[in-house]
Amino acid sequence: MATDRQVRVTTGGMAPGGGREATPGAVDQAVQVLDQAEARLRRWDTPLEAALLAVVDRRWTDEVATMAVQLRPDGIATLLANPAFVTELGADGTAFVLCHEALHLLLDHLRFAGIRDDAWRLACEVVINHWVTRSTGRLLPRSRRTGEPVGVDPRAVHRDHLAAGAEPVTYDDFVRTDEECAQLLRQRPIEAPLPAPSGDCAHRDHQPTPTPSGAGEAVEEVLEAAVVRAQRGDEVLRRQLLDLEEVVPGAPAWSRVGVSELRATTQRAGATRLWEQQLAHVLGQTLTADLEVRYDRKVGWWDAGLLAPLGIVLDPQVGMPLQLAPAVRRQRQVAIYLDTSGSVSDAVVEATARTVGRIPDTIAHWRTFDHEVHPFTPGEELPGGGGTSFEAVAEDVVALDDDLDDPLDAVLVLTDGYAEAIAPPRPERWIWLIVADGDTWPRDRGMRTVPIPHLERT
Repeated sequence: MATDRQVRVTTGGMAPGGGREATPGAVDQAVQVLDQAEARLRRWDTPLEAALLAVVDRRWTDEVATMAVQLRPDGIATLLANPAFVTELGADGTAFVLCHEALHLLLDHLRFAGIRDDAWRLACEVVINHWVTRSTGRLLPRSRRTGEPVGVDPRAVHRDHLAAGAEPVTYDDFVRTDEECAQLLRQRPIEAPLPAPSGDCAHRDHQPTPTPSGAGEAVEEVLEAAVVRAQRGDEVLRRQLLDLEEVVPGAPAWSRVGVSELRATTQRAGATRLWEQQLAHVLGQTLTADLEVRYDRKVGWWDAGLLAPLGIVLDPQVGMPLQLAPAVRRQRQVAIYLDTSGSVSDAVVEATARTVGRIPDTIAHWRTFDHEVHPFTPGEELPGGGGTSFEAVAEDVVALDDDLDDPLDAVLVLTDGYAEAIAPPRPERWIWLIVADGDTWPRDRGMRTVPIPHLERT
Protein backbone atom coordinates (compact mmCIF):
# COMPACT_ATOMS: atom_id res chain seq x y z
CA MET A 1 0.00 0.00 0.00
CA ALA A 2 1.28 3.49 -0.78
CA THR A 3 1.94 5.38 2.43
CA ASP A 4 3.47 8.54 0.94
CA ARG A 5 0.78 10.35 -0.99
CA GLN A 6 1.92 11.42 -4.43
CA VAL A 7 0.85 14.82 -5.72
CA ARG A 8 0.93 15.41 -9.46
CA VAL A 9 -0.26 18.20 -11.70
CA THR A 10 -1.30 17.70 -15.31
CA THR A 11 -2.83 20.34 -17.54
CA GLY A 12 -4.20 18.91 -20.73
CA GLY A 13 -5.93 21.79 -22.46
CA MET A 14 -8.75 24.02 -21.37
CA ALA A 15 -10.29 24.34 -17.94
CA PRO A 16 -13.92 23.29 -17.35
CA GLY A 17 -15.50 26.49 -18.56
CA GLY A 18 -13.39 26.68 -21.66
CA GLY A 19 -10.86 28.91 -19.90
CA ARG A 20 -7.15 28.66 -19.25
CA GLU A 21 -5.09 25.69 -18.23
CA ALA A 22 -4.55 25.10 -14.51
CA THR A 23 -1.77 27.37 -13.30
CA PRO A 24 0.64 26.71 -10.41
CA GLY A 25 -1.05 29.53 -8.47
CA ALA A 26 -4.48 27.97 -8.95
CA VAL A 27 -3.17 24.60 -7.79
CA ASP A 28 -1.52 26.14 -4.71
CA GLN A 29 -4.82 27.71 -3.70
CA ALA A 30 -6.71 24.48 -4.33
CA VAL A 31 -4.18 22.49 -2.27
CA GLN A 32 -4.90 24.69 0.73
CA VAL A 33 -8.66 24.23 0.29
CA LEU A 34 -8.29 20.45 -0.08
CA ASP A 35 -6.13 20.22 3.06
CA GLN A 36 -8.77 22.19 4.99
CA ALA A 37 -11.48 19.91 3.57
CA GLU A 38 -9.68 16.76 4.70
CA ALA A 39 -9.36 18.24 8.20
CA ARG A 40 -13.11 18.89 8.24
CA LEU A 41 -13.81 15.35 7.08
CA ARG A 42 -11.88 13.94 10.01
CA ARG A 43 -14.19 15.89 12.35
CA TRP A 44 -17.38 14.65 10.66
CA ASP A 45 -17.30 11.18 12.24
CA THR A 46 -16.48 9.55 8.90
CA PRO A 47 -13.47 7.47 9.97
CA LEU A 48 -13.46 5.10 7.02
CA GLU A 49 -13.56 7.84 4.40
CA ALA A 50 -10.91 9.93 6.17
CA ALA A 51 -8.59 6.93 6.56
CA LEU A 52 -8.96 6.00 2.91
CA LEU A 53 -8.26 9.52 1.63
CA ALA A 54 -5.07 9.58 3.70
CA VAL A 55 -3.55 6.83 1.52
CA VAL A 56 -4.73 7.69 -1.99
CA ASP A 57 -2.67 9.63 -4.50
CA ARG A 58 -3.72 13.13 -5.51
CA ARG A 59 -3.61 14.23 -9.09
CA TRP A 60 -4.47 17.83 -10.01
CA THR A 61 -5.81 17.99 -13.52
CA ASP A 62 -8.27 19.78 -15.77
CA GLU A 63 -9.04 16.51 -17.56
CA VAL A 64 -12.08 16.21 -15.29
CA ALA A 65 -14.50 19.05 -14.58
CA THR A 66 -15.04 18.13 -10.94
CA MET A 67 -13.43 15.29 -8.96
CA ALA A 68 -13.09 11.57 -9.67
CA VAL A 69 -11.44 8.41 -8.40
CA GLN A 70 -9.57 5.75 -10.34
CA LEU A 71 -7.69 2.56 -9.58
CA ARG A 72 -4.26 1.97 -11.01
CA PRO A 73 -3.32 -1.52 -12.23
CA ASP A 74 -1.34 -2.00 -9.00
CA GLY A 75 -4.52 -1.50 -6.96
CA ILE A 76 -3.61 1.96 -5.63
CA ALA A 77 -6.39 4.54 -5.72
CA THR A 78 -5.96 7.97 -7.29
CA LEU A 79 -8.05 11.06 -6.59
CA LEU A 80 -8.41 13.30 -9.64
CA ALA A 81 -9.27 16.90 -8.75
CA ASN A 82 -9.85 19.98 -10.86
CA PRO A 83 -8.32 22.92 -8.94
CA ALA A 84 -10.94 25.39 -10.21
CA PHE A 85 -13.75 23.14 -8.96
CA VAL A 86 -12.15 22.69 -5.52
CA THR A 87 -11.65 26.43 -5.11
CA GLU A 88 -15.21 27.13 -6.24
CA LEU A 89 -16.68 24.77 -3.63
CA GLY A 90 -14.57 25.87 -0.67
CA ALA A 91 -13.48 23.66 2.21
CA ASP A 92 -16.93 22.53 3.42
CA GLY A 93 -18.21 21.69 -0.06
CA THR A 94 -14.97 19.93 -0.98
CA ALA A 95 -15.17 17.85 2.21
CA PHE A 96 -18.61 16.62 1.11
CA VAL A 97 -17.26 15.67 -2.33
CA LEU A 98 -14.21 13.96 -0.78
CA CYS A 99 -16.52 11.81 1.31
CA HIS A 100 -18.55 11.07 -1.85
CA GLU A 101 -15.48 9.99 -3.83
CA ALA A 102 -14.14 7.83 -0.99
CA LEU A 103 -17.48 5.99 -0.93
CA HIS A 104 -17.18 5.15 -4.63
CA LEU A 105 -14.06 3.20 -3.62
CA LEU A 106 -15.46 1.77 -0.40
CA LEU A 107 -18.66 0.61 -2.12
CA ASP A 108 -16.66 -1.12 -4.83
CA HIS A 109 -18.24 0.96 -7.63
CA LEU A 110 -15.11 0.77 -9.79
CA ARG A 111 -15.25 -3.01 -9.58
CA PHE A 112 -18.94 -3.48 -10.34
CA ALA A 113 -19.43 -6.49 -12.62
CA GLY A 114 -23.07 -5.89 -13.57
CA ILE A 115 -24.74 -3.55 -16.03
CA ARG A 116 -23.02 -0.17 -16.26
CA ASP A 117 -25.83 1.87 -17.75
CA ASP A 118 -27.11 5.36 -16.96
CA ALA A 119 -29.55 3.97 -14.40
CA TRP A 120 -26.76 2.27 -12.47
CA ARG A 121 -24.51 5.35 -12.60
CA LEU A 122 -27.31 7.59 -11.37
CA ALA A 123 -28.16 5.08 -8.65
CA CYS A 124 -24.57 5.22 -7.38
CA GLU A 125 -24.84 9.00 -7.06
CA VAL A 126 -28.22 8.77 -5.34
CA VAL A 127 -27.19 6.17 -2.76
CA ILE A 128 -23.85 7.82 -1.97
CA ASN A 129 -25.28 11.31 -1.52
CA HIS A 130 -28.04 9.90 0.66
CA TRP A 131 -25.37 8.24 2.80
CA VAL A 132 -23.22 11.38 3.07
CA THR A 133 -26.10 13.69 3.96
CA ARG A 134 -27.45 11.22 6.51
CA SER A 135 -24.16 10.35 8.20
CA THR A 136 -22.64 13.85 8.27
CA GLY A 137 -25.76 15.97 8.57
CA ARG A 138 -24.55 18.14 5.69
CA LEU A 139 -26.64 19.28 2.75
CA LEU A 140 -25.45 19.13 -0.86
CA PRO A 141 -22.59 21.61 -1.38
CA ARG A 142 -23.23 24.81 -3.27
CA SER A 143 -21.06 26.66 -5.72
CA ARG A 144 -19.62 29.79 -4.13
CA ARG A 145 -19.82 31.44 -7.54
CA THR A 146 -23.43 30.69 -8.52
CA GLY A 147 -25.03 29.57 -5.24
CA GLU A 148 -26.45 26.51 -7.02
CA PRO A 149 -26.28 23.04 -5.40
CA VAL A 150 -23.64 20.71 -6.81
CA GLY A 151 -24.31 17.01 -7.24
CA VAL A 152 -27.30 14.68 -7.34
CA ASP A 153 -30.08 15.38 -4.83
CA PRO A 154 -31.35 11.89 -3.85
CA ARG A 155 -34.73 13.14 -2.65
CA ALA A 156 -35.26 15.12 -5.86
CA VAL A 157 -34.50 12.00 -7.93
CA HIS A 158 -36.97 10.02 -5.81
CA ARG A 159 -39.68 12.67 -6.33
CA ASP A 160 -39.01 12.67 -10.07
CA HIS A 161 -39.20 8.88 -10.09
CA LEU A 162 -42.66 8.92 -8.51
CA ALA A 163 -43.85 11.73 -10.78
CA ALA A 164 -42.75 9.71 -13.83
CA GLY A 165 -45.36 7.10 -13.03
CA ALA A 166 -42.88 4.40 -12.08
CA GLU A 167 -43.49 1.81 -9.40
CA PRO A 168 -44.35 3.64 -6.15
CA VAL A 169 -41.67 3.08 -3.56
CA THR A 170 -40.77 4.78 -0.30
CA TYR A 171 -37.65 6.92 -0.15
CA ASP A 172 -35.96 4.52 2.29
CA ASP A 173 -36.53 1.60 -0.08
CA PHE A 174 -35.42 3.71 -3.05
CA VAL A 175 -31.99 4.41 -1.54
CA ARG A 176 -31.46 1.05 0.20
CA THR A 177 -28.75 -0.27 -2.15
CA ASP A 178 -27.19 0.95 -5.37
CA GLU A 179 -28.30 -2.08 -7.38
CA GLU A 180 -31.89 -2.01 -6.10
CA CYS A 181 -32.05 1.71 -6.88
CA ALA A 182 -30.74 1.03 -10.40
CA GLN A 183 -33.38 -1.65 -10.97
CA LEU A 184 -36.12 0.75 -9.93
CA LEU A 185 -34.78 3.46 -12.24
CA ARG A 186 -34.76 1.00 -15.15
CA GLN A 187 -38.51 0.44 -14.62
CA ARG A 188 -39.39 4.03 -15.52
CA PRO A 189 -41.74 4.45 -18.49
CA ILE A 190 -39.82 4.83 -21.73
CA GLU A 191 -41.35 8.27 -22.27
CA ALA A 192 -39.87 9.49 -18.95
CA PRO A 193 -36.09 9.73 -19.36
CA LEU A 194 -33.80 9.75 -16.37
CA PRO A 195 -33.25 13.18 -14.82
CA ALA A 196 -30.02 14.88 -15.89
CA PRO A 197 -27.69 15.17 -12.88
CA SER A 198 -26.34 18.59 -11.86
CA GLY A 199 -22.63 18.70 -11.20
CA ASP A 200 -22.40 15.00 -11.93
CA CYS A 201 -19.53 12.99 -10.51
CA ALA A 202 -16.86 12.47 -13.14
CA HIS A 203 -15.92 8.94 -12.10
CA ARG A 204 -18.28 7.58 -14.75
CA ASP A 205 -15.99 8.83 -17.51
CA HIS A 206 -13.01 6.84 -16.23
CA GLN A 207 -13.32 3.11 -16.66
CA PRO A 208 -10.98 1.23 -14.34
CA THR A 209 -8.20 -1.01 -15.54
CA PRO A 210 -9.09 -4.56 -14.45
CA THR A 211 -6.86 -5.95 -11.72
CA PRO A 212 -7.17 -9.03 -9.52
CA SER A 213 -7.06 -6.95 -6.32
CA GLY A 214 -10.78 -6.39 -5.90
CA ALA A 215 -11.57 -2.90 -4.64
CA GLY A 216 -7.90 -2.00 -4.62
CA GLU A 217 -5.07 -2.73 -2.22
CA ALA A 218 -5.41 0.54 -0.32
CA VAL A 219 -9.17 0.10 0.08
CA GLU A 220 -8.90 -3.43 1.40
CA GLU A 221 -6.13 -2.55 3.86
CA VAL A 222 -8.19 0.33 5.22
CA LEU A 223 -11.18 -2.01 5.58
CA GLU A 224 -9.08 -4.66 7.31
CA ALA A 225 -7.76 -2.11 9.82
CA ALA A 226 -11.30 -0.83 10.42
CA VAL A 227 -12.60 -4.35 11.11
CA VAL A 228 -9.83 -4.91 13.67
CA ARG A 229 -10.70 -1.65 15.44
CA ALA A 230 -14.38 -2.56 15.42
CA GLN A 231 -13.64 -5.98 16.90
CA ARG A 232 -11.67 -4.27 19.68
CA GLY A 233 -14.67 -2.20 20.70
CA ASP A 234 -14.97 0.82 18.39
CA GLU A 235 -18.77 0.77 18.14
CA VAL A 236 -19.01 3.90 15.96
CA LEU A 237 -16.81 2.25 13.35
CA ARG A 238 -18.62 -1.07 13.75
CA ARG A 239 -21.98 0.51 13.02
CA GLN A 240 -20.63 2.34 9.98
CA LEU A 241 -19.12 -0.84 8.56
CA LEU A 242 -22.34 -2.80 9.00
CA ASP A 243 -24.47 0.02 7.59
CA LEU A 244 -22.26 0.29 4.51
CA GLU A 245 -22.18 -3.47 4.04
CA GLU A 246 -25.97 -3.39 3.64
CA VAL A 247 -25.52 -1.03 0.68
CA VAL A 248 -23.24 -3.49 -1.13
CA PRO A 249 -24.35 -6.94 0.06
CA GLY A 250 -21.97 -9.66 -1.05
CA ALA A 251 -19.23 -7.31 -2.32
CA PRO A 252 -16.07 -9.46 -2.69
CA ALA A 253 -13.76 -6.99 -0.95
CA TRP A 254 -16.02 -6.72 2.07
CA SER A 255 -16.37 -10.49 2.30
CA ARG A 256 -12.62 -10.97 2.18
CA VAL A 257 -11.95 -8.66 5.14
CA GLY A 258 -14.69 -10.26 7.25
CA VAL A 259 -17.06 -7.34 7.72
CA SER A 260 -20.08 -9.63 7.93
CA GLU A 261 -18.51 -11.38 10.93
CA LEU A 262 -19.04 -8.21 12.94
CA ARG A 263 -22.79 -8.73 12.65
CA ALA A 264 -22.53 -12.09 14.36
CA THR A 265 -20.75 -10.59 17.37
CA THR A 266 -22.89 -8.77 19.90
CA GLN A 267 -25.90 -8.72 17.57
CA ARG A 268 -27.81 -7.03 20.33
CA ALA A 269 -25.34 -4.89 22.23
CA GLY A 270 -27.99 -2.69 23.79
CA ALA A 271 -29.08 0.77 22.67
CA THR A 272 -27.94 2.41 25.90
CA ARG A 273 -24.37 1.10 25.80
CA LEU A 274 -23.98 1.87 22.10
CA TRP A 275 -25.22 5.41 22.60
CA GLU A 276 -22.83 5.95 25.51
CA GLN A 277 -19.94 4.84 23.32
CA GLN A 278 -21.02 7.12 20.50
CA LEU A 279 -21.27 10.06 22.92
CA ALA A 280 -17.83 9.23 24.35
CA HIS A 281 -16.40 9.16 20.82
CA VAL A 282 -17.79 12.60 19.92
CA LEU A 283 -16.91 14.07 23.31
CA GLY A 284 -13.36 12.76 23.00
CA GLN A 285 -13.01 14.56 19.66
CA THR A 286 -14.20 17.81 21.22
CA LEU A 287 -12.19 17.94 24.45
CA THR A 288 -8.90 19.77 24.16
CA ALA A 289 -5.63 17.94 24.72
CA ASP A 290 -4.22 17.69 28.24
CA LEU A 291 -1.12 19.71 27.41
CA GLU A 292 -2.78 22.64 25.67
CA VAL A 293 -1.43 25.97 26.92
CA ARG A 294 -4.04 28.69 27.38
CA TYR A 295 -3.73 32.42 27.35
CA ASP A 296 -4.83 33.80 30.72
CA ARG A 297 -7.41 36.52 30.08
CA LYS A 298 -7.35 37.78 33.67
CA VAL A 299 -3.59 38.42 33.65
CA GLY A 300 -3.49 39.80 30.13
CA TRP A 301 -0.47 37.89 28.85
CA TRP A 302 1.34 34.60 29.32
CA ASP A 303 2.23 34.74 33.02
CA ALA A 304 5.37 32.90 34.14
CA GLY A 305 4.14 32.64 37.72
CA LEU A 306 0.92 30.93 36.67
CA LEU A 307 2.57 28.60 34.16
CA ALA A 308 5.62 27.55 36.21
CA PRO A 309 3.66 25.12 38.45
CA LEU A 310 2.49 23.42 35.27
CA GLY A 311 6.05 22.90 34.09
CA ILE A 312 5.78 25.53 31.34
CA VAL A 313 8.81 27.76 30.76
CA LEU A 314 8.60 31.07 28.88
CA ASP A 315 11.12 32.04 26.24
CA PRO A 316 12.83 35.13 27.72
CA GLN A 317 13.22 36.71 24.29
CA VAL A 318 9.53 36.76 23.31
CA GLY A 319 7.66 35.92 26.50
CA MET A 320 5.90 32.96 24.87
CA PRO A 321 5.76 29.34 26.10
CA LEU A 322 9.02 27.52 25.49
CA GLN A 323 8.14 23.94 26.45
CA LEU A 324 5.62 21.75 28.18
CA ALA A 325 6.24 19.16 30.85
CA PRO A 326 5.01 15.82 29.45
CA ALA A 327 3.48 14.80 32.78
CA VAL A 328 1.23 17.84 33.06
CA ARG A 329 -2.46 16.99 33.27
CA ARG A 330 -5.24 19.53 33.26
CA GLN A 331 -8.80 19.33 34.48
CA ARG A 332 -11.23 19.53 31.56
CA GLN A 333 -14.47 21.40 32.12
CA VAL A 334 -17.74 20.15 30.62
CA ALA A 335 -21.10 21.90 31.03
CA ILE A 336 -24.25 19.78 30.59
CA TYR A 337 -27.62 21.43 30.00
CA LEU A 338 -30.88 19.44 30.26
CA ASP A 339 -34.02 20.66 28.51
CA THR A 340 -36.92 20.42 31.00
CA SER A 341 -39.60 20.37 28.30
CA GLY A 342 -40.17 16.69 29.07
CA SER A 343 -38.20 15.30 26.13
CA VAL A 344 -35.16 14.16 28.14
CA SER A 345 -35.69 11.00 30.19
CA ASP A 346 -33.96 9.98 33.41
CA ALA A 347 -32.25 7.14 31.50
CA VAL A 348 -30.62 9.69 29.17
CA VAL A 349 -29.36 11.70 32.15
CA GLU A 350 -27.93 8.56 33.75
CA ALA A 351 -26.21 7.47 30.52
CA THR A 352 -24.71 10.93 30.05
CA ALA A 353 -23.47 11.03 33.64
CA ARG A 354 -21.81 7.64 33.26
CA THR A 355 -20.12 8.65 30.00
CA VAL A 356 -18.73 11.93 31.29
CA GLY A 357 -17.76 10.31 34.59
CA ARG A 358 -15.53 7.80 32.83
CA ILE A 359 -13.40 10.52 31.22
CA PRO A 360 -10.39 11.16 33.49
CA ASP A 361 -9.58 14.65 34.80
CA THR A 362 -12.99 15.98 33.81
CA ILE A 363 -15.30 18.19 35.89
CA ALA A 364 -18.98 18.32 34.91
CA HIS A 365 -21.19 21.34 35.56
CA TRP A 366 -24.87 20.31 35.43
CA ARG A 367 -27.74 22.63 34.60
CA THR A 368 -31.41 22.40 33.62
CA PHE A 369 -33.10 25.01 31.49
CA ASP A 370 -36.44 26.17 30.16
CA HIS A 371 -36.56 29.93 29.58
CA GLU A 372 -34.00 30.20 32.40
CA VAL A 373 -31.02 28.13 33.57
CA HIS A 374 -30.93 26.39 36.97
CA PRO A 375 -28.29 24.28 38.79
CA PHE A 376 -28.90 20.53 38.80
CA THR A 377 -27.44 17.38 40.37
CA PRO A 378 -27.79 13.99 38.64
CA GLY A 379 -30.26 11.86 40.59
CA GLU A 380 -32.61 14.73 41.27
CA GLU A 381 -36.01 14.64 39.66
CA LEU A 382 -36.06 16.58 36.42
CA PRO A 383 -38.43 19.52 36.84
CA GLY A 384 -40.97 20.36 34.19
CA GLY A 385 -40.72 23.77 32.58
CA GLY A 386 -42.52 26.10 30.26
CA GLY A 387 -40.84 27.62 27.26
CA THR A 388 -37.34 26.90 26.01
CA SER A 389 -34.52 29.38 25.41
CA PHE A 390 -31.17 28.35 23.96
CA GLU A 391 -30.07 31.98 24.29
CA ALA A 392 -30.29 31.55 28.07
CA VAL A 393 -27.96 28.57 27.77
CA ALA A 394 -25.47 30.56 25.68
CA GLU A 395 -25.49 33.37 28.25
CA ASP A 396 -24.85 30.88 31.06
CA VAL A 397 -21.91 29.40 29.12
CA VAL A 398 -20.36 32.87 28.86
CA ALA A 399 -20.86 33.35 32.62
CA LEU A 400 -19.24 29.98 33.36
CA ASP A 401 -16.28 30.86 31.13
CA ASP A 402 -15.75 34.01 33.18
CA ASP A 403 -16.06 32.21 36.53
CA LEU A 404 -13.73 29.30 35.75
CA ASP A 405 -9.95 29.47 35.61
CA ASP A 406 -10.15 27.96 32.12
CA PRO A 407 -13.00 28.32 29.63
CA LEU A 408 -15.26 25.31 29.15
CA ASP A 409 -13.85 22.56 26.92
CA ALA A 410 -17.25 21.20 25.86
CA VAL A 411 -20.91 22.14 26.14
CA LEU A 412 -23.51 19.34 25.98
CA VAL A 413 -27.17 20.26 25.41
CA LEU A 414 -29.76 17.49 25.80
CA THR A 415 -32.92 18.70 24.08
CA ASP A 416 -35.60 18.14 21.46
CA GLY A 417 -34.20 21.17 19.63
CA TYR A 418 -37.50 23.02 19.37
CA ALA A 419 -36.71 26.63 20.22
CA GLU A 420 -35.24 29.64 18.48
CA ALA A 421 -31.89 28.78 16.90
CA ILE A 422 -28.71 30.46 18.12
CA ALA A 423 -25.18 31.02 16.83
CA PRO A 424 -23.07 30.60 20.00
CA PRO A 425 -19.46 31.72 20.21
CA ARG A 426 -16.94 28.89 19.70
CA PRO A 427 -19.55 26.53 18.21
CA GLU A 428 -16.92 23.79 17.77
CA ARG A 429 -17.13 22.92 21.47
CA TRP A 430 -20.94 22.51 21.50
CA ILE A 431 -22.46 19.00 21.25
CA TRP A 432 -26.22 18.79 20.78
CA LEU A 433 -27.88 15.57 21.93
CA ILE A 434 -31.20 15.53 20.07
CA VAL A 435 -34.04 13.17 20.98
CA ALA A 436 -35.88 11.20 18.31
CA ASP A 437 -38.04 13.38 16.03
CA GLY A 438 -36.31 16.48 17.39
CA ASP A 439 -35.27 19.55 15.41
CA THR A 440 -31.70 19.08 14.18
CA TRP A 441 -31.03 22.72 13.23
CA PRO A 442 -27.63 22.70 15.10
CA ARG A 443 -26.37 20.11 12.61
CA ASP A 444 -27.33 22.36 9.70
CA ARG A 445 -25.18 25.08 11.30
CA GLY A 446 -22.11 22.84 11.43
CA MET A 447 -22.27 21.89 15.13
CA ARG A 448 -21.90 18.33 16.35
CA THR A 449 -25.15 16.46 16.95
CA VAL A 450 -25.70 13.02 18.47
CA PRO A 451 -29.18 11.47 18.11
CA ILE A 452 -30.67 10.03 21.30
CA PRO A 453 -32.46 6.70 20.78
CA HIS A 454 -34.92 5.21 23.25
CA LEU A 455 -32.72 4.39 26.22
CA GLU A 456 -33.48 2.12 29.14
CA ARG A 457 -32.19 2.31 32.69
CA THR A 458 -29.22 0.06 33.35
